Amino acid sequence: MTPTFFYHSFPRPRTSETSRELAERGWRILRAIRRTGFILAPEIVEWTAPVSIGSSTPIRLLQQRICFTELQRHELPAHSEQFGPYAIEFNVTALRRAGALPVIYMPQALSENDHLALLGPITVSHLGHIEHTLRSLINLYQHTDIEHLQKQYPNATYFADDCVATLINGDESRGTIQEFKIPLGSIRDMLAYLTFENAPFQAMIGVLSILQSLFYPTDDEHVDQPLTYYRQREWRITANYSVNGTPRGQPLSEEQKKDLLHIDGVFWNRKLCIEEQEYRRADKALSLALPATEQLLSMITRIVVPTEFVEQTRELYSGVLVEDR
Repeated sequence: MTPTFFYHSFPRPRTSETSRELAERGWRILRAIRRTGFILAPEIVEWTAPVSIGSSTPIRLLQQRICFTELQRHELPAHSEQFGPYAIEFNVTALRRAGALPVIYMPQALSENDHLALLGPITVSHLGHIEHTLRSLINLYQHTDIEHLQKQYPNATYFADDCVATLINGDESRGTIQEFKIPLGSIRDMLAYLTFENAPFQAMIGVLSILQSLFYPTDDEHVDQPLTYYRQREWRITANYSVNGTPRGQPLSEEQKKDLLHIDGVFWNRKLCIEEQEYRRADKALSLALPATEQLLSMITRIVVPTEFVEQTRELYSGVLVEDR
């Protein structure tokens, strides 16, 4: 059986640039990877949300990830035509050990009347509701946590079970819709019941965040090509969760953001609208902390680059096989 590898190809060609400009942009990216490691780029992914699943607005997920494609070596040239002339090759097993997971392709709705074809958007939507429920449970836990309560009542050293917590459900204008007054003892008993032999709520949210970063539509609706994304055999490394208490990804420093803007201002300056606020793409990027940069770079089996950058790449990535595309 012909072996396959994982490839991270870049940069995606633009109609506005020459082949030389494309190669130079890729070289800037390759140098940055050697210097600071992989950056997880943010993207907003949308699913149509029919009224029948409870919302007429799109389901929008912020995903922060780096993408790889499973290919045989002879498939790389055709792949590079679409995704860029540079390719970093990894052994499949090595990248799986680094936490790479396959994309979960979820189909968009076909119509309001095709109820079973709504399973994709329903799944994406309800996982968001599950996350909201878990965050509400964490909020309940904070009402029983002495350190959290002492921020509100710094002189208190003990909170009796008959102390009352006020829980509020509000609207977007911060108005109160529902209000509940519950003794702390009742909250403690309920949480003890829910957490018995169970994973911590925060760990569950981390798993949900991994899933939500893996979802992607099956169809490329921009060019009306059904199942196009599904056929790409994409895997991802995500980082907005913790491993043994250590965050896997880190927000970028201002210096790192400036570096990204210098490398490709068109891409990293692009605006993302998240919860009615706009951010530059660079502001929501993450640097991959685990595995460490040197560990991940040591997993590279080959780098494919344009001819004019072969020698520079060999100098920069000493000991790695570098080939002309």
